[in-house]
Amino acid sequence: MIMLAGAVVALSGAIGYRYYENQLSQDMVAKARPQNADTQSLDGTASGPLLQPSVALFELFGITASDGPIMVTPNQRAELWFAQTFDDGSDKAHVVFLTVHDVNEHGVVIDQSHAGAPTIGAVTYKQVDGKWLPVSRQRQITRIGAWGKAPNIKQADVLRLGNVTALLIEAGSMGQGYMSTGKVVLALEKEGWRVLGWVETAADNRGACVDGTDATANPSAPLCWAYKGHIVVGQQRPGMQYPDLIVERTGTVEDDSHRLVPAGAVTIRFNGESYGTID
Repeated sequence: MIMLAGAVVALSGAIGYRYYENQLSQDMVAKARPQNADTQSLDGTASGPLLQPSVALFELFGITASDGPIMVTPNQRAELWFAQTFDDGSDKAHVVFLTVHDVNEHGVVIDQSHAGAPTIGAVTYKQVDGKWLPVSRQRQITRIGAWGKAPNIKQADVLRLGNVTALLIEAGSMGQGYMSTGKVVLALEKEGWRVLGWVETAADNRGACVDGTDATANPSAPLCWAYKGHIVVGQQRPGMQYPDLIVERTGTVEDDSHRLVPAGAVTIRFNGESYGTID
């Protein structure tokens, strides 16, 4: 089971973002960074080896370590979540996402409950004059996950929201017979990554419904429905920073008259702070 910390639709304590102001000066960082970090390739081509997670760990925490998990405070452990290279308009960009867990004196994650989600941080690079340079460092963007773990992400979908690039990170939840999955929308703004909310893309009630002849015998029970969909960019409304998102859905839902009807498409509007208003 995967969910955003605290709730299915709301990012608990995470709508918005906080930037990490590096305590070291840029000169000190440049001198202390692992050797050749600026010129390492991020695309896996023959021009050089893939940039190692240890470089991003140093950029964010000022600690030189191996590529594995490291203790960044006596009670916090950080490690690589996933990394991705993508086009940001005309720029080439690369991001290394890290997870930070609160741990006990034995290094065991403290909160392994349904709502126990690690903190997500990131170091973002852009290619400048043939070199990869960090353009933002964020220790705390949001919290994503459950049972003390972040979802298993290899690569995120990339979406262009006007002149801003967004990554869509899959996350969802399951409970009381209902399943819901969707995408956390992370936008790369000038200062760094900003959480724009969570958009549902699939759901079903298979664990809480009746179907066929059973539905006839128990007319008050929920009918079985399920749908799935994908996100496309809609229109840019006047005065809004970001365009609408349209979830094009196939499948069925149950209407107010206790009938199964086609799921159809829904439009998610940006309300000035996050995506959340449904048409």
